[in-house]
Amino acid sequence: MARNGLPDETHGRVEWPETTICPTNAAGLGFEYPCRPDESCQCPSLPLVYTVTVTNSDGTGTCASLTPSATIACPAPNVTCPAAPASSNTIKINEWMEKLKADAEKAKTGSEKAKTDAEKAKTDAEKAKTDAETAANNATTATANAQAATSIAQTAMVNTQAAASEARTSSSHIQTAAADARAMAGDARTAMLKAEDAAGRAQDAASKAQDAVGRAQDAASKAQDAVGRAQDAANAVNNASQLARAL
Repeated sequence: MARNGLPDETHGRVEWPETTICPTNAAGLGFEYPCRPDESCQCPSLPLVYTVTVTNSDGTGTCASLTPSATIACPAPNVTCPAAPASSNTIKINEWMEKLKADAEKAKTGSEKAKTDAEKAKTDAEKAKTDAETAANNATTATANAQAATSIAQTAMVNTQAAASEARTSSSHIQTAAADARAMAGDARTAMLKAEDAAGRAQDAASKAQDAVGRAQDAASKAQDAVGRAQDAANAVNNASQLARAL
């Protein structure tokens, strides 16, 4: 609600709250001037809304008008209500109100986008979790295969040692036993190589599982950030609405 008064044309630029009373002029009067919290407001040369109330000497009614005239700030008896001149200040405050509405709509759109981003981040997090679980299962299977291959290799080595012992104790079959032992040793080496290959695949699967867990954590962080932006946007909408109602 505006108050009667005139502006202080010599006052410098300062920080003002949402609605401020510009300093009084020589007549000791002030007026309210709406400013957004994030703007540095300066009292204008004319108030945006300047209501003058004049009571006639016969007690008949009051008048209110937009005017820059200082002569009616302290009216004397029998003062005639002045005509309200065309004022660009009325246009200014209308533009300011439209800007508030536009800011509110922009904040609403930002809030809806933040909500969509949060839902997408949640979906990405769930997918990353599923990928991590799949990779972990693959790693478990690869580890089991590697252990089985290792067991086969150990059995082959035992068989090789047994064959070599028999070759040493049977002089009549040394050459045959030695050939068998070499063949079994080759099989054992092949089994060992397969075991090492399976172990490598198990290590790769474990690394993929760790990467998937990291992606899941990143997705969860993005979801949290999106929720924060949604809350900030909602607060902006609420603040803009409260300011518009106050005006």
